[in-house]
Amino acid sequence: MKKIYLYIKYEMVCFFTVLMMISSPALSQEIPVTTTSNEAKALFIDGRALFDNIRFDEAREVFDRALQEDPDFALANIYRTIVATTDNDFERHLTRALNNKDQISEGERLLIEAVNANAQNRPMQAIALLKNAIEQYPSDKRLHHQLAIYYQSSNMTKEAEEQLYSVINLDDKFAPAYNNLGYLHKDLGDYEKAERAFNTYISLLPEEANPHDSIADLYTKMGEHDLAIEHYNKALKLNPNFYFSQQKIGNILVFKGLYKDGRQAYKKAIAIAPSVSNKVFMHQALANTYLYEDNFDQALQETDAAIRWAEQESLSENAATLYQIKALINLERGDIEEAEKSLDACNNIMANNKLTENRKHNLELLSLRNEVIKATKQQNFDKAGAKVEKIHEYASQSGNNSEMDMYHMLNGIVAYGQNNFTKAVKELKKSDSNNIYGQFYLGMSYQKSGMSEEAQKIFKNISKWNEHSLEYALVRNKAQAMAKMDMAVEE
Repeated sequence: MKKIYLYIKYEMVCFFTVLMMISSPALSQEIPVTTTSNEAKALFIDGRALFDNIRFDEAREVFDRALQEDPDFALANIYRTIVATTDNDFERHLTRALNNKDQISEGERLLIEAVNANAQNRPMQAIALLKNAIEQYPSDKRLHHQLAIYYQSSNMTKEAEEQLYSVINLDDKFAPAYNNLGYLHKDLGDYEKAERAFNTYISLLPEEANPHDSIADLYTKMGEHDLAIEHYNKALKLNPNFYFSQQKIGNILVFKGLYKDGRQAYKKAIAIAPSVSNKVFMHQALANTYLYEDNFDQALQETDAAIRWAEQESLSENAATLYQIKALINLERGDIEEAEKSLDACNNIMANNKLTENRKHNLELLSLRNEVIKATKQQNFDKAGAKVEKIHEYASQSGNNSEMDMYHMLNGIVAYGQNNFTKAVKELKKSDSNNIYGQFYLGMSYQKSGMSEEAQKIFKNISKWNEHSLEYALVRNKAQAMAKMDMAVEE
């Protein structure tokens, strides 16, 4: 499973004043761990091992036990934020870690501030803080690994790859680095290197589920569906509660047109998922499968069911995100009025609930995206342009490459709506090539520009994208139709 997560190294035992403070010597080459309890430290180490192997739900329980021994254990609180299931849970543990950052080592403080900066959508600041920490602890593989993850999430691929190889040079048995390296190469389309990385990951952790889940993701992408299902089943055999793999079996069955079987696989995944939040979003993923059949009515009915579930469980942040999903489905359907209702519902949740700053920012970005698409469909290009510039402002302030990619994608979509296909191609080529929604518009812009060969490549690529998402469900059938139309013209 591809996941952004945090790794930290523990060290030797020292004592300070009357309290027993477990920490590393100041001159250590690896980041210390500071706590007032030997028992808390031992539990933290156990929890971290589970965490490294993507056993987040088990890790959450162990971190909670560590925090019962030492509630002010800063690094345990930081790990606990990563496995939080709600915004309130995340915020509570991050606040505890920040409140105790003056009682710990400089390395721990820098790491906590980096996590906080990233949570506040300041990725470049987070990267700078981690680089500072690495200068002090150059042999800490976990710091290098976390920096690689931040680079990867900011679409800084070259820098991410360099850091991952730094991790491997420090410890060629550190399995998580191979997982991230495999996904990095997969996203770049270098399937041979990705397969090597994932096979190494499997060899290092032969009894864990996630390595098989990861290589199965690669085989799914490659269209090797039977081989992918074989590895997803291996993951489930090793860990029957590994619901990620169960859901992905459903994805493959849907890709193969076995919709009923695919949804049954989803229902099994929902049944074994441990948290309500997991179950709600998995139900939404099931709803999206109806879009592959162009069944918008059923997709919207299931989306409404997911929203009701989230609201019943007081998961306001989840409900807000689901309203943005519903808005985009209605926009693609051409129902502007219903899309506006969903946008208003999301805005109402944001105004009347305490959400984390990062959540609010991400919801605002989704809202801006949907507002741009809506205004473009209404031919209100002044409004669409103003919303696009707002995204540009955010991206310029944060230095977040992902937000700049969104800016270029939406600028291209607006240009497409204005029949300025030359500009559309220019802008969409600057956006993230792994954003399948933008890629579809790039294909259409090529088509409208008379560049049918380039368009055909795009449409064929989308047709075999094999990564389930709302955006893919919305564009796959249209891309397949365009590819067939082009082939018919050639014949």
